[in-house]
Amino acid sequence: MTSSSENICVKIPRNFGISKFINEDRKLFNGRIKQKPEDFVVEEVICASVIESGKEKKKKRKIDSISMSEEDEAEFLSLVGEFAEAVKEELKNSNCENSSPDFRTPLPALEKREFYYKFCAERFPWLSIKPVTKTQNGNDYFLFSEAALFREFQKLTSFENCCEIYRLSIVNRKRVSISDTKFTEKHIRTKLHALIKKKLGKLGKSEYCKEKGAFEVFITPKPEHFFHLVKITKTGLEHNDFIRQISRKLRIKEMDIAYAGTKDAIAVTTQYISIKNCAEEMIRKYLETVPSIQVHEVHKFNRHLSIGELDANNFKIRIESGDKLDAVSNNVFYNYFGLQRFGHGEEVEAGILLLCGEFEEAVNALIPKESSLEKELERLPKTNFKFLLFKNHVKSKDAIFAWNQVSLTKRKFILHATGSLLWNILCNKVETESLEFIGSATGV
Repeated sequence: MTSSSENICVKIPRNFGISKFINEDRKLFNGRIKQKPEDFVVEEVICASVIESGKEKKKKRKIDSISMSEEDEAEFLSLVGEFAEAVKEELKNSNCENSSPDFRTPLPALEKREFYYKFCAERFPWLSIKPVTKTQNGNDYFLFSEAALFREFQKLTSFENCCEIYRLSIVNRKRVSISDTKFTEKHIRTKLHALIKKKLGKLGKSEYCKEKGAFEVFITPKPEHFFHLVKITKTGLEHNDFIRQISRKLRIKEMDIAYAGTKDAIAVTTQYISIKNCAEEMIRKYLETVPSIQVHEVHKFNRHLSIGELDANNFKIRIESGDKLDAVSNNVFYNYFGLQRFGHGEEVEAGILLLCGEFEEAVNALIPKESSLEKELERLPKTNFKFLLFKNHVKSKDAIFAWNQVSLTKRKFILHATGSLLWNILCNKVETESLEFIGSATGV
């Protein structure tokens, strides 16, 4: 595949760089491995510092405890005061049907944005602070007017009532009572409920009191999440089936289970997994009833494990062979990544293009030659990461944005597979080009 902008040609070797496993000038041996799970034992090694850091309680930043000095207030008012009043007058005086261009002004002191968030919520609720990625300086923060959605609220109630609703946030959870003669009409109440949900999200709630003829609007507390780190051994279980069994037994979603790496199916593997929102008693009680699973340790943890967050895997491999195994230890073994690491190959091609910064071409690499973007959107299930990638690409026309919507776990898998291909290619060059082997990345 060739990129039009940088003329990058991506050629994936048919065998993903695997040309040999044992030196051709050495005596080979005849043997069989993995006749049963007990022949292949894997133990995952995770750095003790990772485990200990995960046991520490996270310190929560409390924005509601932030106070602004008089100098900070004066600086902020001098920066945005004029802008804020202009937006206020435009919203109060203009016709609700009028959709004039949105206002915005940059914030120079990004280290004080916590102050800005709180101050805006209290003094200028018709403004909001948002990051803007497409600027010359990178990720800058801008102060925006909420004109578009604000006008929708104004069609249903007064400017003052709109401001009361907009002051609500995680920081300010006070109940707000707003009344208006329009609330006697059912279709107005229905529209207001929908707008409150759109503005405040899942945490925003609204109730209508007929006696008072007023709306009660409030923010519900954000649910607290907790995690457990579990050291577990599985025998003869494929990875996806292993995760599926745990989720069913504990009655949790599969996405609430995380791991540092996948393990072989025909093997006895010991590894760490993190489980979200499930009590230790439940984990021990239900998982120990599964014959192929054994729970060793359960610790409180403050987050999910991430892919690749392991130091190494220790292997014990039983080989059945008629030859003397002394000959095996004298062979130089090329530790290639196997074909199962690469899937059908298109994800590796996309990974190379991503590393080269060719985001548009990386999207196209995942589309089969005989198909098209529209056909793939019709064919793919909505749970497939490609469906999400293609849908966002069509909607936004922005390849970088589309890739950012793909889960971090999947993006890591793609780049890890790409790194594995580069390793295989380098293994072939160790002899032919006399490359010096320094060591692995573990512990470097």
